[in-house]
Amino acid sequence: MARTYKSEGRRLAHLVRAAFAAIAVLLFMYAFPTWDREYMAIVLAIGWIAGELAGAWWIRRRRAYAKRTQSRNRTV
Repeated sequence: MARTYKSEGRRLAHLVRAAFAAIAVLLFMYAFPTWDREYMAIVLAIGWIAGELAGAWWIRRRRAYAKRTQSRNRTV
């Protein structure tokens, strides 16, 4: 994995964004070719937001877990 929690979160955000971009392109080209480009932009924007939220969630979760395990190790 990455060296810091932030870089792990960034990796996750990029992965989620790439997945949503692929979904948007597939929907736009194959499933609904008559859709306007606004729909593709909306799906891409949702992917961007979902990626940022997933990355932030990952960072908070990892830091909280590290803090819990660190405090347990200190008391023992």
